[in-house]
Amino acid sequence: MPKLLIVLAGFVVIAVGLLYLRQVRMDLANQSARQHREVIRIQNQLWHQQLEIATFTSPPVLKNLGK
Repeated sequence: MPKLLIVLAGFVVIAVGLLYLRQVRMDLANQSARQHREVIRIQNQLWHQQLEIATFTSPPVLKNLGK
């Protein structure tokens, strides 16, 4: 009987450990997805700024500034 309780306690410890690792993995996946969305948002913002700079520094615009 004591051996059975030790084995059962071992299984419980392993099960709790696996549940903890699963939760950590899910938390990391969620954090990774949030960071990926933030990178995409910042990248889009950068592209819009580059487009705005290109619009204001295009040759026709610069030519008109010189007049």
